[in-house]
Amino acid sequence: MKTCPNCRENAPDNASVCPRCGQSIQTRSVLGLVVRIIFAVLVSLICLGLGAFGVCAILFSNPSPVEQATILLLVVLMLPVWGLIMWALFRKKK
Repeated sequence: MKTCPNCRENAPDNASVCPRCGQSIQTRSVLGLVVRIIFAVLVSLICLGLGAFGVCAILFSNPSPVEQATILLLVVLMLPVWGLIMWALFRKKK
């Protein structure tokens, strides 16, 4: 059984529109999911690499306190940015 994304009514597997509200019932393609997963992995690796670069910059280059604070702020801000990107990729659309 398929579920209508609009009214949550159950519809037969072979239905292309909801019998209750007439909304188109489309299943997400596997290819679209694979592309989103690959993009999520790449974004995660980039964030991880930038975070590691920031930590190494603080540990090995002896930056000034202002530079240290800037690097730490950027590293800390990467987490919510990463979370927003993951949310946008994998949220359930109504």
